Amino acid sequence: MSTTLTAFSEMVPVLHIVGVPSTIQQKTKPLLHHTLGDGRFDAYQLASTQFTIFNGSLSSKVDAAQLIDQAITMCIQKVR
Repeated sequence: MSTTLTAFSEMVPVLHIVGVPSTIQQKTKPLLHHTLGDGRFDAYQLASTQFTIFNGSLSSKVDAAQLIDQAITMCIQKVR
């Protein structure tokens, strides 16, 4: 069983941090393995909304602290 499914079934919160291509690459949309071959870098993030309680995207260092705090807070508050 995958870690995600095990954590979900055992009601254990998971904070999953994923790296993405640079903002320049996301704007110019080169063919990279981080897409489904269609230039959409948000495909996996959209798919994960089906089983997450919070989904954030850091696109600016100005917003980083707030989004990180929000993600950690949601893990603590929404533990099942």
